[in-house]
Amino acid sequence: MTNELILMLVAAFVGFAANYFLERFRDRMIYLKKKITNQAIASSHQTYWGNIKVLYNELETVHVSLTKVEIINDSNRDIDNFNLLITCDNNSRILASQGTNMDNQMPLHLTEEYLIAKKESNSVNLDKFVQYSVKVLNRKSSIIIDLVLDSSLIQVPFVEVIIEKKGIKLSEYKIFDQSRYGWSIVITGILALLVFDLAIYFSEIERQLAIILSFIAGALNFFIGGLIVEGFKRIKSFLT
Repeated sequence: MTNELILMLVAAFVGFAANYFLERFRDRMIYLKKKITNQAIASSHQTYWGNIKVLYNELETVHVSLTKVEIINDSNRDIDNFNLLITCDNNSRILASQGTNMDNQMPLHLTEEYLIAKKESNSVNLDKFVQYSVKVLNRKSSIIIDLVLDSSLIQVPFVEVIIEKKGIKLSEYKIFDQSRYGWSIVITGILALLVFDLAIYFSEIERQLAIILSFIAGALNFFIGGLIVEGFKRIKSFLT
């Protein structure tokens, strides 16, 4: 039985090591999170109260909404000198925008290329996108772009965000994200793994199956630890 427990622990360690090196490989890339929220402001597409005309700076509109785009850098690296491109769908147009670096509350500036194109052209396509220049986005900080959009349909405008810099990936913001908890996840996951292996050891599960389950538990170490840490944080938040 002792040999079986050793094999289970070895299998769990191999699974943990494989997952650890996979995470380290992923850390070579910088992963930013995006969070997009939308709030309707006014609409002329309704008949209950009669005909309503909605104007924005004397410009007639259909369905005006305020969209907030937040880019969050929860990595352990600062990022400098990149462009942030924001586009909208074909049924919408961008009426106004404003960018802010939340780390120092300084405004973001539109890129020179965008300003020149807007000055030299009257193309309607220029109201389909904005492009901001970001000098630096520090770790554990964020930038926010507020947009006023007009949609020809009564719908939430679709907004696409593109980071124009090599080596940066952008993904949707999640309430639970294991990367935010660091070593607390690893330690908690290891403790949970030991308890799991002991439970298997004293059960009547066959040896080969026990080793396979230990390997899987080791590979899921970060995820299991993250769930436990997040659960404790939510319970603490609820009680306080």
